[in-house]
Amino acid sequence: MTETILTRAADGAFTTVTYVADGDSVTTQMTKNVLHYEPRGIADRDAAEAQYGDLAEKFAAIDGVEHSIEFGETQLVEIVTLTYSELDVAALALATGAGPVDDPDEARQVSLKEAVAALKRDNYSQAR
Repeated sequence: MTETILTRAADGAFTTVTYVADGDSVTTQMTKNVLHYEPRGIADRDAAEAQYGDLAEKFAAIDGVEHSIEFGETQLVEIVTLTYSELDVAALALATGAGPVDDPDEARQVSLKEAVAALKRDNYSQAR
């Protein structure tokens, strides 16, 4: 198993994506988002909770998804972990608004090389 970490900072948000892979096959993806309120136009903790508070409910019942969100005074920290072998792809697509999935088994097959390339095109930097 190998671990690959990519990061990006933009508009008051710092994102770290960690892939765990067996060869080129991603088995687990962990995304940590640290979102600072002020640069995003969020007044305070209460406003952040009102805007993002329902995220935990969206992901709670989806197999293969672990989600947590903590609201601080000046920022929130969200962590989403996907375990692809257990992932209910259709439920995740519905929760995120991604639309229907034609082949859930195929959607669980994530190429590390392709995933890293896609994030780099989106201005992520590879940390490890």
